[in-house]
Amino acid sequence: MPLDAAHIPRPLLSLNARTSNSVRTGDVVTTVYEIRNTGDAAAEEVILTVYVPPELQHKYGKEVEHRIQRLQPGESHQARLLTRASTSGTAQLEAVLSLDGAATGESRVSVRVLGGRPAGSPQPRPR
Repeated sequence: MPLDAAHIPRPLLSLNARTSNSVRTGDVVTTVYEIRNTGDAAAEEVILTVYVPPELQHKYGKEVEHRIQRLQPGESHQARLLTRASTSGTAQLEAVLSLDGAATGESRVSVRVLGGRPAGSPQPRPR
């Protein structure tokens, strides 16, 4: 296949997220982010920034970064974010994927945080 003189190889990133539909206060919430490079060049120094909503807590605060040093064409990378449900409501986890300082993708997932656990229910332990 001849190379197109105007074509410059470049990475093309996509971001998908999944999490629980609903949890109770005190539960650990696991959110999995999948970053995929469908372009024809490697992506270097990719940054996933997740903004933790008030209904959830994370040990590093309200803005959590995950860095990927290099993602080859056709490769994907998964990042897990563990938070704890702290107050009831609908938590909106917003994430931004950046490459070379520019946003290349966004993701928004919701988890419903229900009130406290029924009496006598054991508290789950984070892993």
